[in-house]
Amino acid sequence: MNKKDLLKQSAYFSELDETALDELSQLCKEETYKSGDTIFRENETAKKFYIVVEGWVSLKIEEAGSTLTSIREKGELFGWAALVEPYRYTATALTLADTKVLSIEAEPFRNNFFQKHLKYALSFMNKLAQVINQRLEDSRKQLISSTRGAKPISQG
Repeated sequence: MNKKDLLKQSAYFSELDETALDELSQLCKEETYKSGDTIFRENETAKKFYIVVEGWVSLKIEEAGSTLTSIREKGELFGWAALVEPYRYTATALTLADTKVLSIEAEPFRNNFFQKHLKYALSFMNKLAQVINQRLEDSRKQLISSTRGAKPISQG
């Protein structure tokens, strides 16, 4: 399957017309990782975001030793921090199986592709906000679960 067909299958890009899909596919690079590889690390400068083609990616906060989410669904996006200032990854992405992704350089996507396709940019950022919101909610639930039964920190 070619890059354009993979993009069409992703909910983030499915509404693009053929011309825009052609342009976007030119920004994509296919990358493969072995199980156990690190794609990016928490706090690194975020230069690319990724779309799962096949495999399994775990997003972890290393200091806490906890998994935020696991991504296995074809067409799912991760590395969104490359699209939102301050452009620093908020978690470490580790592969839990052999994994293939499409990577997209964020700067030309933000500065060229979005400028040319403003209507689509708004729709994309709305979908991205929903992903961020869901992951924050999942993190909140994990935090609440992990602190149940913990003694409150005394002040003074």
